[in-house]
Amino acid sequence: MKAVQTLWCGDRRLEESQFWWLDAEYHLMSWALSALKLRQHFDRLELYTDSEGARMLIDRLGLPYTEVKVVYDRFHCLTCHWALVKVHTYSLQRESFIHIDGDIYLTKPLTEQTLASPLIVQNTELCTDYYRRMIDRLLGISGLKLQESFRRVLESDDVPSCNLGFCGGTDIDFFGRFSEAVFRFFRDNDFNSDRFRNDDISANVVFEQIFFSIMAREAGPVPATIWPQRVRDNGYLPEEFSDMLHFGQRQFVHILGGMKRRKDICRSVELTLLREYPEMWRRVADLFPERHRLLHPAAPLPVASQGAPHYEAALRETVRTFAVVSPDVLIAEERAAADNIAGLAIEGESRDSRTLQLHPFLHLLPVDEAEREAVRLRLCPERMTQPCFTAVIPSVTGEGYVEIPLYNTERNIIALLSSPMTVGALTEALMPSFQSADLRGKAGKCASRAIDYLLSSGAVIAKTADL
Repeated sequence: MKAVQTLWCGDRRLEESQFWWLDAEYHLMSWALSALKLRQHFDRLELYTDSEGARMLIDRLGLPYTEVKVVYDRFHCLTCHWALVKVHTYSLQRESFIHIDGDIYLTKPLTEQTLASPLIVQNTELCTDYYRRMIDRLLGISGLKLQESFRRVLESDDVPSCNLGFCGGTDIDFFGRFSEAVFRFFRDNDFNSDRFRNDDISANVVFEQIFFSIMAREAGPVPATIWPQRVRDNGYLPEEFSDMLHFGQRQFVHILGGMKRRKDICRSVELTLLREYPEMWRRVADLFPERHRLLHPAAPLPVASQGAPHYEAALRETVRTFAVVSPDVLIAEERAAADNIAGLAIEGESRDSRTLQLHPFLHLLPVDEAEREAVRLRLCPERMTQPCFTAVIPSVTGEGYVEIPLYNTERNIIALLSSPMTVGALTEALMPSFQSADLRGKAGKCASRAIDYLLSSGAVIAKTADL
């Protein structure tokens, strides 16, 4: 079976548009990681796109698609109805296929049994009030024309839905019928007209996922699922689907919806690409020199004024020292930080025996009491505790440096790691700092969480063997 992907850019340039990610760069890094992983598992990987997509993914990045079909240069579609483009790709298939979104990273091959199924989806969904509100807004459109079978189900309390991050199968006739039903819905309601350009109706879920599921239920065979459990429509937990920490241990990772705008997840995607495919990471990074200032040091590293002048002055002096470090050395350290992502998932004796050391260019900066609230609001507004220190390390990503707010346990770890220590020895050394009865019962978890925090931020680096 072949794998298929769709990238429709419309009038957007890929170096500029975020495509719902935190930054355009992460969107391209996601595409690169997705395509490279798929090519490990499929002999044939096809891309359906427009000239802009081909320019970037093929001409600039050289992603290993075996066939590229530029079919969307004149495709008329409102940006808000982006799922229609995927449906059109389904309609173009003439043989068994599996369509996989560009925010999915398949780390283990799909089973032959799954690939031989008439219909394949990522998972089935349980519709709650979240989808119900989308459905009711759609049904509330004046003069809405719908197939009677669709209307009957949409007005009922039993609305089926499937996540189509993965979508395909051997029943090509079904995809022809499904695509035509969606196209007819758009034609009958002039759904790509300016009338709906600024509408708040989120119709993609309905015309792609729910229409598909209604027709699949009528057709008979239950679709094969990649994720076996049924998921609530608003219950996609990041630790289950967007868990880059366990990348490679799970069959796939899917960066859904709002998770694309989480800074920690975006950084994990970047570090994973850097660890797995360093040459491809560099190709993407070179498209965004302003986001990789230590690789392109013509401009000074910026330190924005945020209401903490003493701290900012010390930070400015610190980041000046980073500009003289070799980019190759910095990339090597960044890859070491990327290895930490995989190392965090190790548990038990293997974890305890790992040796930890500080990032070699780490600077510890105190934060004056009068400026702690300003620093908290900028770096960690979700936490009520004010940081007394930050750890600052150089980075080949972003502005050229990373500030890591430190709290009591993290500060103790930094002090203890003046010499390398194993995780087990470090955890034991931290125990006296948990003096209250309440903390003593949680000491192990608190220590582990603080160690993971410093590893994931890159302030601490894990080695696979004792030094």
